[in-house]
Amino acid sequence: MKKIVLICIMTLLCATHTTADEFNDNNTFAYEEDSSFNIGVKAGILGFGFDISKSINDFVSVRFNMNTLNYTTTDNSLYNKYISAGKTFNLDTKGVLLDFYLLQLRVTTGLYLNNNTITYKPKSGTAISLNGVDYDLDSFAKFESTISANKVSPYLGIGWGNNGSREGWGGWNLTLDIGLLYHGTPKLDVQTTINDAIPAPVQAVMRANIEAERKKQEKEISYSAFLPVVMVGLNYTF
Repeated sequence: MKKIVLICIMTLLCATHTTADEFNDNNTFAYEEDSSFNIGVKAGILGFGFDISKSINDFVSVRFNMNTLNYTTTDNSLYNKYISAGKTFNLDTKGVLLDFYLLQLRVTTGLYLNNNTITYKPKSGTAISLNGVDYDLDSFAKFESTISANKVSPYLGIGWGNNGSREGWGGWNLTLDIGLLYHGTPKLDVQTTINDAIPAPVQAVMRANIEAERKKQEKEISYSAFLPVVMVGLNYTF
């Protein structure tokens, strides 16, 4: 049986004019195809980021993804219509993902370290409403609110663009990710400093109203346990 196998191999090599060394080189190249990796850049809901991917086999690759972005808009929804507030998005996520792909389509799952926050800071206005009571902003030396979520957030999504393929424009590929990041029930933290000139009994009432307002606002944002994610990118496979 061994002699028959050897004869078949030698016949194949002769027929294709391939030496034994060339035959080994071809096998090595096939292994490298399975062991390819790539780097990429992307932008979307999670901010600007980059990927580092490593192909495990023809169907699975492991990916490290990191995203960040800080920007501020004007939004009065957390306080009242009289308040002009700066709404600052501090986006910071780092994730380890598994891509299960077939051709250019893939399913992605993994975990993110989620440091995303949204901070509100009143800029101007006549009064701020806390538990139905209006307070002059001059009553506070500091007043800001921060929305945060679970630090560890599972992700599930679908995508286009094979992170483990050399096919494309000379190794370049466009990518698209659409999915959901489960960050749990958002938490609202209010940081305040009341002016010392205000009498202590009044300060106590103010703090009670601040806490009551915090609980009410936290309940109103409790529905958003999932963050929809859309990211587009460009990567290069080595």
